[in-house]
Amino acid sequence: MKVGITLWKKVVGLVTGMLFAFLIVGTVIASENEGAISASLGAKTFEVIDNSDGTEDTDYFKSDYANLAELKAVSDAMGEQAEAEGAVLLKNDNNALPLLAGSRDVTLFGITSVDPVYGGTGSGAVDTSSAPTFASAMEASGFTVNDDVWTAYEDLYAGDYGRTALPGSSPWSTNGFTIGEAPFSDVVDAAGASFATYGDAAIVVIGRVGGEGSDMKSTGLPDDNATAGDYLRLSANEIGLLEGLAARKGTDFDRIIVLLNSANQVEASFINDADYKIDAALWIGGVGQVGLYAVADILAGEVNPSGHLSDMFWADHSYNPVLANFGAYAYSNSGDFEGVNGSSFGSYVVYQEGVYLGYRYAETRYEDIVMSSANAGSFTYDDVVSYPFGYGLSYSSFEYSNFEVSRRAGVYTASVEVTNTGSVAGKDAAQFYVQKPYTDYDRENGIEKPSIELVDFAKTDVLAPGDSQVVTVEIDQKYFTSYDANGAETFVLDAGTYYVAVGHDAHDALNNVLAAKGFDLADGMTAAGDASMVADYTLGFDADTYSVSSATGKPVTNLFDQADINRSEEAGNQTVTYLSRDNWAGTVDLVNHAEVVLTQAMVDKLVGQTTEPDTDDTPYPAYEADNGLKLVDMRVDSEGNPIAFDDPAWDLFMDQLSWDETAYLLSTGLRKTGVIESIAKPETVDHNGPSGLTQPFSYGPNGLANLTDDPLKDSQPMCYPSNGILAATFNKELARAIGTAIGEEGLWAGYSGLYGTGANMHRSPYEGRAFEYYSEDPILTGFIVSEESAGIQSKGVYVYLKHFALNEQENNRTGIATFTNEQALREIYLRAFEIPVEDAGVKNVMAAFNRVGLEIAPNSDALLNGWLRDEAGMTGFVVTDFYMAYGGTFNRAQTIINGCDLPDGDVDPSALDVYKEDHGAVAQAMRLAAKRVLYTVAQSNAMNGISSGTQIVQLTPTWVTALRATDIVFGLAFVGVSTLMVLEAIKKSKKA
Repeated sequence: MKVGITLWKKVVGLVTGMLFAFLIVGTVIASENEGAISASLGAKTFEVIDNSDGTEDTDYFKSDYANLAELKAVSDAMGEQAEAEGAVLLKNDNNALPLLAGSRDVTLFGITSVDPVYGGTGSGAVDTSSAPTFASAMEASGFTVNDDVWTAYEDLYAGDYGRTALPGSSPWSTNGFTIGEAPFSDVVDAAGASFATYGDAAIVVIGRVGGEGSDMKSTGLPDDNATAGDYLRLSANEIGLLEGLAARKGTDFDRIIVLLNSANQVEASFINDADYKIDAALWIGGVGQVGLYAVADILAGEVNPSGHLSDMFWADHSYNPVLANFGAYAYSNSGDFEGVNGSSFGSYVVYQEGVYLGYRYAETRYEDIVMSSANAGSFTYDDVVSYPFGYGLSYSSFEYSNFEVSRRAGVYTASVEVTNTGSVAGKDAAQFYVQKPYTDYDRENGIEKPSIELVDFAKTDVLAPGDSQVVTVEIDQKYFTSYDANGAETFVLDAGTYYVAVGHDAHDALNNVLAAKGFDLADGMTAAGDASMVADYTLGFDADTYSVSSATGKPVTNLFDQADINRSEEAGNQTVTYLSRDNWAGTVDLVNHAEVVLTQAMVDKLVGQTTEPDTDDTPYPAYEADNGLKLVDMRVDSEGNPIAFDDPAWDLFMDQLSWDETAYLLSTGLRKTGVIESIAKPETVDHNGPSGLTQPFSYGPNGLANLTDDPLKDSQPMCYPSNGILAATFNKELARAIGTAIGEEGLWAGYSGLYGTGANMHRSPYEGRAFEYYSEDPILTGFIVSEESAGIQSKGVYVYLKHFALNEQENNRTGIATFTNEQALREIYLRAFEIPVEDAGVKNVMAAFNRVGLEIAPNSDALLNGWLRDEAGMTGFVVTDFYMAYGGTFNRAQTIINGCDLPDGDVDPSALDVYKEDHGAVAQAMRLAAKRVLYTVAQSNAMNGISSGTQIVQLTPTWVTALRATDIVFGLAFVGVSTLMVLEAIKKSKKA
């Protein structure tokens, strides 16, 4: 009997202990995600008690819509217009498109035709469960779709084919997805007899999917149903499909049309391969929730396409110099040093292409061949480029005339008359470019000058045949400058001739410049240029005007020497070769996975970011002053003007916070900012949304959807097309309108902040997160992001630009050291962030997982304080990317000192208590970080419904109380059983 009791105690003790341990771990995880869990459950974390007289209007940010039905109708229209204006007509031989009435019996081919790419994977993925299929969208536009082939592809998709995740792969990883195309012979066997009946067009849909966490494979032959091979080349089954259709063209099918349904561009040379007999091709990107309706309307001619490529389309990706340094590389000697063996410390990448990214590379090499420049090397433009940056066809045609440029006070006003010379109404995007002189000063100081660079753009209204419109832009002369890291160590305006040109695309604009310089077809140009579309200006050398920030008035000088191996003290005497137009022949072949080895100084800098800051005697700020101010009082002054960040009133306000409140505010940042009762600060709900909001409208307890109990509150917000498509619209007004619609959705869903928009570059077509980013060009990215962000913020939703900075790849992104030179960093990668901060007043950024040089992004003083605050003038706060994923790559106090204010995670505030004494510098940095958060929230829609008489009371959600109670019950049970077992053991011991 005693043995049975002992066994029972052991079993109960074991089970109780396991459950208790499980609960403890679960409680920790739940605590770190408390805000997100509460929001998803609709649980309130604070209560607003209104003690005002009710006469004050506290709807500081108002909706323009009475209900969600009205808003959703507008969002649907915006989503469809984005695709309609962003889809790019690449080819249209013999007017194969549009498919007019009477020629709309079509057959859809390709696994992607039944499994469209709506968006991307990972944290930016958006629900598209209610989105149309290709077939339903086309049928809505008057097409009759071959149902036999459709059914055959559905069966093949349900069987052995399709982009399905492989066993054991991450659902976020493109490495776990397949091309999945079915053999054409299987389709013929299942439905070949139906081809001729639906033979007006064979429409082939080619798709690729990308997303967070993994880049696409870029080596080897592609495999249809395994992860090996180059993901952006046509697979064997895709080639077989195109060959099979080409053999049936003229018998079963009148024309062959290709739709590229991917944010990442497949190698495009096949489109013009005569063997495939392709008549027309359309790049449609990731189409979002409703974009397929626009695609169908384009095919039917109801919409005239007006998109222009936001990235150059390569004929063969192997020509792209980026690919030699794309991925994560291990230091060959990392094993010689302690603590740097893991990828978070032991991997790197070098941007050896420098400023020659995408079209800047191809167009510059082309010009140097045409001009017979010294050391130009060997380069054939048509072998490298399928379609240039900015390229896009229309069902109509547009001509430019009366190009004029005038200059006044460093601003160039450029205008051109656009005339629709075709027979179909449509829009066109005029693109304005500059060519800077490439001089001896540049060669001596290592400054690189691309041949042609976008500086602005403007889209026309819809022009009827024969109609004209003059479009005008104002170009800031700062975009004529180049960064001189080695000589003046600031932005310089070089002496020489500058050409301002307009063109239908980058290549067209460059040909116009070449024509103005006296070159023609006899010199090897691919097409004749038009010198009348060019204006030139001769300028003198100027190293002073742009050596101070136009936003802050502070000096602009080198900040990122340590990010450039050639200038880094820590790297010793190591050097890497960057591409140079001074010697293409001598540098192109050397851009081939730069070898970098660790030095002790590099290791010290890497590891030093994980250590505690030194003690100091800096005075501590004031705490708990009784100044009677609430956060709403810091919104506007007595005249209704926003209270500036540097207004002295903020000092009085900040003196009121206690240490504990400051620590709590800076530790509570998992897609939110924390509630502080004493100053009546509500908790905000901030959320992810690179292509639209990712949760139902009912997500935020204080959103209009819940407050009005709207009947559509459980529906999803809009998933917009991939951001490359939005950029391809070249339409600033549309970007602003879409941003405003997203801001409205934020109001209705209860969001005060949005983790978006993504301002990183499309450095490589293989970049996993391409669907979240806009372009390979910083001006196009910056201007579109600026307009979209301004629209979002107009509704009180603060924007977090991400991922800051140099997050142009996903493989081993956490902790990877990203090396580049300062000219490329400033002119390409930071400019896309600079424009929305300076022009749209974007207040926040999300720091990247990677390093800028050796400095992890959230801990880079040069990046966050030196550039972002002191030069670009950002006033809001910086949040980390998902905090728990950094894996010990930095010390929290260091990041606060160096400008990163919040973790994207909820961490224990008491961890900061070690700095209550002898760490005045940390305390002052904490106060400044808290001020940034409070300043941002004060200007947001989080203040809606709050007046000077409002009281905020923090609440503990019911689920948290229940979880804690469960912990206590199981904890007591575990202690009780354990005590009985110990007492029995003691008793047995005494007997023995």
